[in-house]
Amino acid sequence: MIAGWAGPWISDERWWDEAGGSREARFQFQTDDTHAWLFILRENTWLAEATYD
Repeated sequence: MIAGWAGPWISDERWWDEAGGSREARFQFQTDDTHAWLFILRENTWLAEATYD
């Protein structure tokens, strides 16, 4: 279960390049067992980027 969170941090990379640009949001979540997770929301898909002890 999520005990806390931070974000979103928005990234709009190469916004001037319609074909090569990307827009995503990063969130950090902390679970009840005190692990932290970094997730990315990109093109309506959640991706786990990293986990921390």
